Amino acid sequence: MPRKDATVKARQLARAKLSAHLAAQRKREQAIEADLAVFFDTDAAISAAAAQRDAAIAKANDDYARATEAVTARRADALARLRANGQTVAALTELTGLPQRQLRALIASAPDDGDSPAASQGSAPDAMSTDTAAAPKGAPAKGASGAGGKEPAVAAAHEAGPGS
Repeated sequence: MPRKDATVKARQLARAKLSAHLAAQRKREQAIEADLAVFFDTDAAISAAAAQRDAAIAKANDDYARATEAVTARRADALARLRANGQTVAALTELTGLPQRQLRALIASAPDDGDSPAASQGSAPDAMSTDTAAAPKGAPAKGASGAGGKEPAVAAAHEAGPGS
């Protein structure tokens, strides 16, 4: 019966090795499952952080729009008052550094509250129409003096320099 004992021992050894192998495999699978759980938990945290960032960006954009809306309205009103006080678009373009298109758009967007000088001079399009005729390049605009297209007061202020 030595053969039978050897066979029994061989089977016991095989079962023990297989059991150890299966236990190690179960341990690896549990570690894989735990690591995947961490991965998916962090994925959810990243998504939550992205949503929080998007909300903060949207709020910042809204805050910026509100802040610049008020400032732009004040700016437009100031330009409309300058325009109503006789400044030409060409002079205002030179004084402010704004392109004519942007300057005209700001003046047109100025609130017409009836109390400002711009309101007493008529509507913005009518008030601007006196110098909107296109002059050839280098020629003074309609209604401009010979001082490089500037109003006399503006030309004198520019020639005198700052602080005079």
